[in-house]
Amino acid sequence: MYGLMDPAGQVEKLKLFAETASFIWYADLLNEVFLPNAILAINLISLLSLLSGIFLVLGFWISGGCVLGILVSFHWFFGQIVCSPFHAWNSILLIILALIVLFSKKSRKYSLDEKFFKK
Repeated sequence: MYGLMDPAGQVEKLKLFAETASFIWYADLLNEVFLPNAILAINLISLLSLLSGIFLVLGFWISGGCVLGILVSFHWFFGQIVCSPFHAWNSILLIILALIVLFSKKSRKYSLDEKFFKK
């Protein structure tokens, strides 16, 4: 949600990610898609992060929450691998944890999904 509170700072962060990206395809994606629509991209990233957290905390639509979390974590990983390697590897940890939850049947045992949509 930091993007909604400080959009100018997040635009600068996107520019920094584009300048220092180790992967050409990611720099191109940032320069051609994200930066021309910077405010929309920042709001979308913030919204996806928020929805992912809400879905996972509430236990509702766990698969969707995991996928959204993985997408946002990949964005942060590719953006921060040069600028802040420690934070980039935190993103990898989040991706691994999200994959474990995504493919674990026991993670849904007490979820709202199970309560509302019993099979």
